[in-house]
Amino acid sequence: MNVIDFRASRCRHCYKCVRACSLKAIRVKDGHAGVLADRCILCGRCLSVCPQNAKTVHSERGKAAGFLKEGIPVIASVAPSESEMFAGAGRGRLVCALKKLGFAAVRETSEGAAFVTREYKRQIEAGGRKNLLTTCCPGAVELVEKYYPSQIGALLPVVSPMTAHARLLKEEADGPVRVVFLGPCIAKKREAADERNPGGADAVLTFQELEDWLEEEGIALKDCEPSEFDNPDPAVNRLYPATGGILASLAAFGTDFGPYRRLAVDGLDSCMRLLEDMENGKVENCLIELSICEDGCLNGPAAPKAKSSLYQMKADLKRDVSKKETDSDWFAGRAEPKLAREFADRHMEEPRPSEEEIRDILRRIGKMTGADELNCGACGYPSCRAKAVAVYQGKAEIEMCIPYMHEKAESLANVVMDTTPNAVLLIAPNMDIREASASARRLFGKNGAQIVGRNLKEFIVTEAVEQVFASHENRYTEKHEYLEFGRIVLQTLVYVKELDMVLAIFVDITEEEERARKDQEQRLEMVAMAQKVIDRQMMVAQEIAGLLGETTAETKVTLTKISRSLLEETPERGNRL
Repeated sequence: MNVIDFRASRCRHCYKCVRACSLKAIRVKDGHAGVLADRCILCGRCLSVCPQNAKTVHSERGKAAGFLKEGIPVIASVAPSESEMFAGAGRGRLVCALKKLGFAAVRETSEGAAFVTREYKRQIEAGGRKNLLTTCCPGAVELVEKYYPSQIGALLPVVSPMTAHARLLKEEADGPVRVVFLGPCIAKKREAADERNPGGADAVLTFQELEDWLEEEGIALKDCEPSEFDNPDPAVNRLYPATGGILASLAAFGTDFGPYRRLAVDGLDSCMRLLEDMENGKVENCLIELSICEDGCLNGPAAPKAKSSLYQMKADLKRDVSKKETDSDWFAGRAEPKLAREFADRHMEEPRPSEEEIRDILRRIGKMTGADELNCGACGYPSCRAKAVAVYQGKAEIEMCIPYMHEKAESLANVVMDTTPNAVLLIAPNMDIREASASARRLFGKNGAQIVGRNLKEFIVTEAVEQVFASHENRYTEKHEYLEFGRIVLQTLVYVKELDMVLAIFVDITEEEERARKDQEQRLEMVAMAQKVIDRQMMVAQEIAGLLGETTAETKVTLTKISRSLLEETPERGNRL
């Protein structure tokens, strides 16, 4: 069952969840961090540290609301941390609010805890094992099964109070009922869905889901009447959510601990250290109350958003809860839920790289020698070698090494700034030059003088740059001639919002302009030469036309004379005949 949903669009390469996860049950792929369900124990750390809310708890609210419409009675099993987590609105008001939602009865999960306490007492007094571990915290049980299977034998084979209570409610009911558990724990969702422990809660809602549900239904706790739970007082068993609460309940029951010394260990890292010591034979004859959350369930990952101070809740819980045991009269005449459970070795071996494979991965991120291994932890792993192993296992990416990516980006930026033929400046609002490309240094700096740190006004008129700062509107490819440098450029000014600076790019077109000028002069010269030829041709044509006109006139006169002469002679010839 996937309890933690993931939204890749919100994941922003921060690796905060990887740093927070002591088990490294997170895979980073394509820059996005997703939970490895088969390695996760649902401690909820990744949820609490994610700054972008990329990870959310899978909601069963729709499922619970559907139960309320089935016509079958639905009973709410409320975790004992409720008394303090919702105390700000007034104690006892949640019972009324849940009944407004449609729950047929509202009972305390501490009822189930009483049965668990009694069974723990029996098994502790039976003895026979080196160490004993409580099994109320589903995250702690998964930690042992998945990461420390050698200690499965120390787990007390008893179901959690949630499962014990759900089974109790179903056995006591006259007919079919639904049980919805409400609490601050997200690991309970997977526990309820575990097929190895049938008959438990039918749905699990976190207190945060319940808060949202009440808000959408317009039910305000402050407007609800204080009400009592629909169950007999479970007394000292209401202490379960506080660190040491289980041990306190056992003591109130008069448990003979025999050779077992009592320890309460909370917090994932502390639990891991304890289990490592147990594996190494450093812990003997101890009864250990295990809780993955620091300070127990009172610090659960899905507590109400408006909960009180953790320390105030701890103090109030110890003050308000009766230290009285639930005696034989409390159990008399009640159903006996099945409490036994089994555990399994769920450890998964991960592939381990050879030393050469580790060195090869390290070389790919610029770690050529041991001195290059910064072990800064920015990627989320405690050392560069641990990160390399995670890369080999497909859980991490090369690009997660922030110093490497910084150096790579800086190197690429330097290559661009040193090789671009364009003059590039990064200009601050006060006109100071913060960065400059090699071409810019050659353009503005005389005799190689340093220009970074100097004011742009020393070199050019800054009116256009100031206008961009004022309007935040970019100006593209404007032609400027800087006579002081003997250069003509295409100037682009871009406002960089994230830096509050202006990126100025100067494309030197002096040579192109000079070539264009010379080409224009050549064209004008050729046009002038062509005009001369045309003019000369016109003169020749006119001279030829004049000569032709004169000769034509002379020819006409001569021919006319000849014609007249011939006409005058013709009659005489006729008379002679």
